[in-house]
Order: sequence, then C-alpha cells, then structure tokens
Amino acid sequence: MKKYILLLMSFFCLSLNFAQVGINTDKPALYAGLHISERMDPASTTPDKYNGIIIPRYTETQRDTELTPNMNTAQNSMLIYNITEDCYNYWNHAEQEWKSLCGALGKSQFTFDCAAIEVKGNYVRGKELDSSNYLAVPVTVTKAGEYTFYATTTNGYSFFVSGTFLKPGSYTIQAVGQGTPVVAQTDDLAINANGVEVNCTPPVRVNVQTDIATYTLICSSVSVHGTYLKGVALASSNNITLNVNVSNPGSYIITTTMLNGVIFTATGVFSSTGTNTVTLMGSGAPTVNANFDVTITSNTFAGNATCNAQIPITLPAMTYAVIGADNVYSWHPNNIRAKAFNSSSFGPSGKVKMVSFNNLWNTNNPATAITNLNGTVKPDVVLYYSFGLAPTAGLATALNNYVNAGGVLIYGTADNDANGTNTILNGIFGESNAQQQIAGTGSVDDNVYPINSLQNDPIINGPFGNTAGKYWGEDNSSTGTIIVKKLPANSVQVAAANNQFSKYTVDPSYSTVWYNDTKNFVYFGDSVGASETSTSELEYPSLYNNGVPLTKRYGQYPNQGTQAQFVYNSILELNAVALAIRKAATMGINPH
Repeated sequence: MKKYILLLMSFFCLSLNFAQVGINTDKPALYAGLHISERMDPASTTPDKYNGIIIPRYTETQRDTELTPNMNTAQNSMLIYNITEDCYNYWNHAEQEWKSLCGALGKSQFTFDCAAIEVKGNYVRGKELDSSNYLAVPVTVTKAGEYTFYATTTNGYSFFVSGTFLKPGSYTIQAVGQGTPVVAQTDDLAINANGVEVNCTPPVRVNVQTDIATYTLICSSVSVHGTYLKGVALASSNNITLNVNVSNPGSYIITTTMLNGVIFTATGVFSSTGTNTVTLMGSGAPTVNANFDVTITSNTFAGNATCNAQIPITLPAMTYAVIGADNVYSWHPNNIRAKAFNSSSFGPSGKVKMVSFNNLWNTNNPATAITNLNGTVKPDVVLYYSFGLAPTAGLATALNNYVNAGGVLIYGTADNDANGTNTILNGIFGESNAQQQIAGTGSVDDNVYPINSLQNDPIINGPFGNTAGKYWGEDNSSTGTIIVKKLPANSVQVAAANNQFSKYTVDPSYSTVWYNDTKNFVYFGDSVGASETSTSELEYPSLYNNGVPLTKRYGQYPNQGTQAQFVYNSILELNAVALAIRKAATMGINPH
C-alpha cells in the first residue's frame, strides 16, 4: 500500500510541475501559464488592496553590466524594469539589445541651462495666455526618446510641452503657456523635466503686469533709430520711439509682429497721465535687403491703437564695373558722374543707404571686358554707355550671359547702332525691336522726350528726385537715338519716343528710356555726355555739381529758343543706379 501512495504522490507532483499556476485563483485562465487574480475571494466584485506584480528592477548601468553579458537564446524576451528610463525593457536576442516598451525610443535624456530659458510674450493680470506666451528652452539631448517639460506657478497659469527627440543634438523646445494670471506680481517658475524637479538658481521668473492702461498712440511721433543690416543681430541702438497720450494709468504692451527676422517690443507701467515716451527695443536680425514696413500695435482699449514705421535696411558693400572709358560719355571713375558714388549719395547715411559702392574694374577694350565678365568675381552692376565702344558680338554674348545669370546692366546705346542694340536685346529677351529714331519734323538735334507721370516708379521718382512729367534729352542728331518699338514683357516705359515739338508723328508706345522688372536691365536710348560746367542748351544734357545731379534748360536745335525744356537726365541716371543697386542686393548675381 505504501508503494501505491508514494506512486500517486509522485504523479501528482509531476502533474503540478506541468500544470497552470494560479495566484488568488484556483481556476487559471485557459492557456495562461501564470494567472494572478486581482481578488482573493472569487465571489467578490472589489479588487483586493495592494494586488500587483513587481518584476526585477535595474538601473540602466546595472542592466548593461550585470545582465547583458549573460544574455543568450534562453533569455530571449526576458522582462525587466529600467529605473533609469522609467520603463519596461525586454531582451531581443535576434537584435542583441534591450527593447523599450515606452515606444521605439523610450525616455530621452537631456540637459539645459536655466539661465538660457527665455520667457516669451507679455503677461497681464486677468488676460488669458495665447500663442505668443511660451518658454523657449535650449536643450542638449544625449539620448533620443520621449520627453516632457512643464513649468508651473501658483498664479493661475503654467507651461507645458512633450514630444520626441529623434536623435541626440541641440534643440530649442517651446513650452506653451496656458491659463490666466490672477495677480500682478513676479512669479518664480517650478520646473519639471522628464518627471524630475529642477531647481533653478536664480529661478526663471515671469513678470505679470497690472491692469491695462488707457492710452492713445501718437503716430506722428514715430521715429526709427539704428542701422539695420541683413544678417546682423540688432543691438540696443536699434529701437523705435513714439509718444503716447495716457488718460488712465496702468500697464502697457506695445509691439510689432515678427517680420523679416526682427521684432520691436515695449512693456511697462504708465504711472501718470498725459504724454509719455515709449521705446520699443528691437531684437532678431533682418533677413532681407529691402526696406519694409512694420505695424506697431498696442493693448489699449480706447483711442488709436496702431501705427506704422519703416525699417530702413542698409544695403551691403557692392561693386560696379564700367565698360566705356570715355571721360564724358561713360561712368568711368574719372568721369564727373562717378563723383556721385560718394558716401553722401551711396553710403551708410546716403540717399541710398549702403555700406559702400566701389569700382571693381573699368575698360574700353571689348576683349578685356569679355574676360572680366566671364571671370570668377562678378560685379554687382555693370554700367555700359556704349558711345565710342559699340558692342561686338563677343561682348554682347558676355553681357547677355551676365544679365541672364542675375547681373544688373545699365545700358546706353551708341549713336546709330540699332544692330548692336538688337544683338543685346535678342540675347537677353529673345527680341529685336530696336531701330533708329524716326526723323520727324522741325528740330533735328538734341530732342527732348517727356518722362511718364508714374509717381510710384523707382526710377521716375527715386531717391535723387522726382522726374514725373519732366523731360529727358538725347545728345545727338534726331535719328541717332535708338528707340525700341515694343518692350519685352514686364517692362516699364520711363520716357516715350515722341514729343509735341518735332516727334509728334512717332508712336507714343515707342520708348527711349525703359527698364525690365524681371531681368535686371535698364535702357537709355543714347549715351549722353555729362558736364559740371556747361550751361549750353545744345550739349551735355547731364549736369552735375560735384556729384549732385542738376537740371538744365536744353534741346530742340535749331528751335531751342522757343522749344528747349528743363531736362532731368542726371537725376534719372542716379535713380536708375539706385534701382540697379537694390536689384543687385535682392535678386542679383552675387549673394547678399
């Protein structure tokens, strides 16, 4: 009998070794090797207190030093809890690594400097936070993965952000603000990163302002200060000042939106009524090479709340090249025209604000011009008045390539050379609509042509003067000027090819001066002479005084006594150069 009892017990124990295991249940779920019930009493509907399972816990260092070296096929799918990562890990033998159950990457590891955290936006008692209110937090990520960051206050608002760092590196995260400040005070932020409280010394602080003042912006007082260069960070000298009329004291927020890389802001408290002066400090760095307007907005509830201001961009240092070395009919550095390229006209405080405008090279030799145009260093602007140096086929090709690559060309035609002009126009625009001027009747030399009344045109009404409704004068026989019968697409006629004196039979759609707004090309139908001394009505229609453009009475030989007009050639020329420089800075052949 004893033998039978021992045999039955052995069989029972053996059966248990291969049976399902239940904890808190004698009926493990089907196919479950281990079933831990949440109840001691199966009839109860209430889970027992403190029921759960704790699996082995390791720091990441312990895991890698104690477990990983011993992992093999038998341990495939082993489950542990990674204390460092705050997540479950399992061993994947095929890939020979621990996998995280907290997503593909698990929890990230990153550091940050409390002093580098920037509080963005303005905070006013009783005003709900919006998208402008956030914390900009530069972080250094040493391990990719999930992250959370939040900062709280006891004053009704907080900041939060979560996400995933896909790889280590430097990033700036933005913790978005939410809530409404209750009290006007300075709040210290309580910061938590990935579940860990961070003690910042000194603390990151937010200044909550008092109730909003009632005030009116005085737009006539707006003044922009400082120098603005593309890519150069703004300093304390870059600011906008304006006056406001305060009728009820309180806090204020006056700002511009971020535009072209810069923003201007001012916050504070008006403690007295009447006129107050506010300074909006600039920050950021301009991203453009052109003046632009910003709108100043304020949080006042009454009165004028917006004004406009123009940010004057100073253009970078640029260069020009001269083809045509004649000292009267060109832009040669020895010509009186080049005296206008001084700092008062083209400089940091000039009519055209720029660092400098310097001569790169000049030549009266077509072969040299071709070599230079094809060289590595390109001028920003080419000034080619072709009197005495009509374009050869090779020079025209080099100029065409230059313009089509983004270079800026101001071109004045040679007398009676429609073929040379058409070679250039065909290469740049694929059109050949130039011809010699029609003879007309009456005056046979030095005709004047009306400038269109386009008040907003940058050449007609530019920094050196308004020529709208005035005249431009040719400097040769009446048939020597090269006119263009049909302008390329996106071109602007500056001066027509007819006048009321002797060219009234010429089609007014024909042009003597024009430019193209797509290609960087300005056209003058004659390379006129320039002088500083001539008062003649029949020569040198471009008049300068030490670089300053002047007008003069000129033209309509032999009827100059009754038909001569004041011509604005020099002003039109410098306005054209100003446009050329702006085009070179924004869409030219060189990056600026």
